[in-house]
Amino acid sequence: MAIPEGHIKDMFVRWADRYDARPVDEKQLELTDRILVPELGAIEAELLELRKAFDVRILQALKDDPPKFPKKLLKDPSIRNHFTYPVGYCAAIRDGMFEDVSAQLHCPSTPGISAISRFVGEGGCLKKVGGIQHRQFFQNGIQAGALWLDAANNTVDVDSPPVKISVLANSGFQNIDDFSLCGDVIESYWKSDVYPQRVFPYLSPLFPIIYVSSGGRVHVLPINISGIANNVFSDFKMAEDFMFRSRFAGKRLPAKQMNRIKRKYPGANKSENPFEHLNPDDSVIAASFECFRSLNPNELFSRVEKAIDLTKGINDALENIPKI
Repeated sequence: MAIPEGHIKDMFVRWADRYDARPVDEKQLELTDRILVPELGAIEAELLELRKAFDVRILQALKDDPPKFPKKLLKDPSIRNHFTYPVGYCAAIRDGMFEDVSAQLHCPSTPGISAISRFVGEGGCLKKVGGIQHRQFFQNGIQAGALWLDAANNTVDVDSPPVKISVLANSGFQNIDDFSLCGDVIESYWKSDVYPQRVFPYLSPLFPIIYVSSGGRVHVLPINISGIANNVFSDFKMAEDFMFRSRFAGKRLPAKQMNRIKRKYPGANKSENPFEHLNPDDSVIAASFECFRSLNPNELFSRVEKAIDLTKGINDALENIPKI
């Protein structure tokens, strides 16, 4: 498959940019050094005050409408729950903090926000990013030129400072561009068992990872929009490498979990079912990859959007399958 051209390519480029850190060029280095670095102390102190205010708001919201997670899932680090806030809330905190900072940029009244406003006004990059940090856990933050602004620094270790600023190149952050590394992180951080996503071959080229949480639940990993775009631009090699050439390639979902899924989708081997050939052999998986590679740009984008919706629906359904 050739890389999509025209407006479809532009769409995938925007998807990749949604959460990927941008390369730091000379302009971003100059703006960072000249405008942001002299005010780092003020920026960090002001972000900390914003984070304190955000915590009050979100904790009150959780108290008013607590997430209704089954008690048996509360110790699963991949599941957000209000009892262990802020653990697991890195994306929610990053999003809220980014909105709070952005809202003040047009009329800044403090030294730190004023510096960020001036930085953005002169072409500085200020954007949300999400990926893997230190090759150990998934993390979300804010890129400000050559800096990594982590306003959710205590969402893995609650004893860490809530806010941390570091040089992006030294932060340990990397974009979602290696599904094998995602598998490593899920195993080590979430204490879950990772497998190639052979269960629903229609989705394997886009969502190649399936895992069983420490609580025994099955999940298809919902790759973020930037990881999806990076996979498309690799001509699905990212997913194919994970499925067939990673250290996970030879693993198979245990029969216990597979049987539960089959009971949920009893018609899965009917040709009209989108999950045709449930848990097939390699030839069916390979054919799914070739199918995606043969699509024209418009068909590809439509198939990607459908796969995103299907994966969400599958995860919702798998969450509700009774355990044996």
